[in-house]
Amino acid sequence: MIPIDFETICGLFVTLRKNGKEKVCLGDPFETKPLSEAVPRLTKQALLEDDEVDEVEVSLLTPPRPIDPERIILGKHGILIMKGQNRALFLPHVPTEKKWDRATYLEELCLKAKLPIDAWKDGVQAFETQVLTTCLWDNPSNNPLMSKKPVSTPNPTS
Repeated sequence: MIPIDFETICGLFVTLRKNGKEKVCLGDPFETKPLSEAVPRLTKQALLEDDEVDEVEVSLLTPPRPIDPERIILGKHGILIMKGQNRALFLPHVPTEKKWDRATYLEELCLKAKLPIDAWKDGVQAFETQVLTTCLWDNPSNNPLMSKKPVSTPNPTS
């Protein structure tokens, strides 16, 4: 479990969905800004790509660590590969939603990173996620993140 407050700094992804289907997923496994800055920034950036959504999911990532590919647990571990300028990441829900086995999960990661399909054999990293919040709107016009007003975050010390 990641200790959470508005000044927490950790890997972070914002996933936008419409009717349960992923539309946009943005983030950084090595985010350098606190949640109070990163969540509104990434959410607004994602909504600029596609604002026809009814769900915003915020996922916090544990630090990525090297893992033996045989120890990857589908649905529990997200995976990351980095080779030179090429890198790609899948959140833990991806293989279960797509009904992939472990080998497909690793191969698709390599393809996403534009690497040879077996590049995972040189090493991958795994992480876990904690879903911080899920916001649902019955109508995108009710989405407070799309208002012209600045997004404010509560002061954790008050």
